[in-house]
Amino acid sequence: MLPNFSYPVYTVVCPQSKYTYDVRCLVVGDEDRLLQSSTFAYSVLDNINKVIWSCIVNKPDNITDFNAFLANTTQKDRDAFVYSILQASDEDKQVIDVTCAYCGTKQTVEISLESCFNANIYPGEPGEMINNVVDINVELKNHIVNAKLKVPTLAREKEIFYHFGQRNLPLHVLTLLLHISELNIIDKKTDKPIQEAKILPDIEATLVPLPHKVRRKLTKAISDNFAQYGMNLQYKFFCSKPDCGKENIHELDVTDLLFRTIV
Repeated sequence: MLPNFSYPVYTVVCPQSKYTYDVRCLVVGDEDRLLQSSTFAYSVLDNINKVIWSCIVNKPDNITDFNAFLANTTQKDRDAFVYSILQASDEDKQVIDVTCAYCGTKQTVEISLESCFNANIYPGEPGEMINNVVDINVELKNHIVNAKLKVPTLAREKEIFYHFGQRNLPLHVLTLLLHISELNIIDKKTDKPIQEAKILPDIEATLVPLPHKVRRKLTKAISDNFAQYGMNLQYKFFCSKPDCGKENIHELDVTDLLFRTIV
């Protein structure tokens, strides 16, 4: 008979959805799943999502299954989950190889993830940011481009890779597709839509021919409305070279940390 293990648990408040969960440490089966990820980008993300789901020991009542988890969790929430799982797994202390940005000197530093951790949590109610729609209009000479923007969930990310996974989409197009839930072209004279796009292939087909001005305006709206809420792991070190000694500021990628932990 297998022993009834009591696993270390860590509480995570998701910075964008604002839902609160308890997660346990990684176990051998979780590591095996992550190591089996293929080089295809979504294979890695899908396995991280599934490992997070397996690590959850306490969750909100509305998160009834894995699909509900994907629909109510954002990409930035996922970073907070990974950080919390690393903390539950006693991986706070990390040894990092770094390079001075000023003189190129390489050195090794030891850091505490907790001391690097910084989060800006959405101030509204749990689930509110997930459901919010930001309505943006961009005026052109004869038309108005209307975009409805939403914070990208893990479900939206999965949908993106399902439709476009075999294509190498430019990052700026991918970012827009993650956020645009609806895209309409409105005739200024009649004030009526001449094109309406509500599904991903149609949104892409409508988006790509639009003037650069539209991308710039939508990208700014995405940054203004969604980018400020999330977490990061930022740390400082001083160059070890005596005639340099300058302060460097680096940011850790939590996904990289997760895979460093298991290999």
